[in-house]
Parts: sequence; C-alpha cells; structure tokens
Amino acid sequence: SVLLTLLANTTNTLRVVVTASSTELSGATVRLQDGSFDQTKTTECGQVFFSGLTAGTYTATVSKTGYQTLVDAAVGVSGASVYTVTLSP
Repeated sequence: SVLLTLLANTTNTLRVVVTASSTELSGATVRLQDGSFDQTKTTECGQVFFSGLTAGTYTATVSKTGYQTLVDAAVGVSGASVYTVTLSP
C-alpha cells in the first residue's frame, strides 16, 4: 500500500506585466527587491516571472529608455500574484 500526503502549496510567484498605451512593452527592466532578495529581469514579451519568493511586500522598479521609471514599494506577493505596470513616455 502507498500513503500519499498532500501538502499546502507554499510557492509564491510574481508575474509582472509591463504595458504602455494598452500594449505589452518588450525590453523593459524589472527589478524586484526586499531585505534579502534582489533580482533584475528584462521583459521579452511584456512580462517577467519571479519564482521561489517569500510571501511579503517587495519594491519593484520598472524602467525602459524613453519612458518614466516607476518605483512601487508596496508590491504584495502571496501565492500566484500578478502585478501590472503602465509606463508613461
């Protein structure tokens, strides 16, 4: 006989969607930080994905040449989270 035990899903992820004028923006840089985590990724299709995160609040810095840089110090992550950013020229 086999005993299977189900555990709660403790993986926290964040998908960041970067848009400008309602269109996903490729080539934007997304930096995600908290006290122990600091990672930067570049969007290929207007989105980046961060995995293995601790639930909590992060600071996101999103930038692209020709657009205003956005800094948000209140990005919440818990479970499978999505954060959408709109950059202005």
